[in-house]
Parts: sequence; structure tokens; C-alpha cells
Amino acid sequence: MKARLVGADLAKPRAAITYNIFARENKKLVDNEYSRQAKQKTASKTSKSKSKKRGGKVDVNLRRNISRALYNDLPQEEKDHILGIIDEEHKVELEAWDELINRPAATDPTSRQA
Repeated sequence: MKARLVGADLAKPRAAITYNIFARENKKLVDNEYSRQAKQKTASKTSKSKSKKRGGKVDVNLRRNISRALYNDLPQEEKDHILGIIDEEHKVELEAWDELINRPAATDPTSRQA
């Protein structure tokens, strides 16, 4: 009931995944590696069988695996930097969520109508 009155989602925000933040911060590096591996994968598929063109769709599993592998190859200092970014962003999200959850319910009748 309180969520409906304050217009808030009660789900607590989760911290981002490390390799996703790495991919966002190093988009060009991930894109280049993805293009290289996607071409290799497509070339091996077409040589084995006739496959349909994917029409520019992104292979999410391949991209995730590339991001994860590149992140795991980083030195510890860079991993710590990314963890710092995640902590800062998560702290801001939690503060906004906490403020939204703990604010008083609306008293204006028009804002309480569903």
C-alpha cells in the first residue's frame, strides 16, 4: 500500500556487474574484439553449413564472454578502479531509492488516485 501511495518501487537497487561496467567504460576495445570474433565465428559457420544472415543482431553471449575475459585480464589496480565506479553509482542509486521509500505519503487526493 505504501508503495502505491508514494509511487515507489520497493525493489532495492542492485550493484552493477563488474564486466558490464568495464564494457561500458571501454566500449571501443570490446567492440573491436567482438567484431573480430564475430567474423571468425560467422566464417566458420558459413564454411560448415548454409546459415541465414543475422541482420546486424548482436550475439549477447559472445559479447558477455568477451567483456568478462577482457575484465579478468586486467591488472588489479584497474579492477579496483572499476569497483570504485560501481560503489559510487550504487551508493547514489541507494540514496535515491531510500529517499523515495522513506518520503511521506502524498496527501493531495488527486495524486493518490490510481
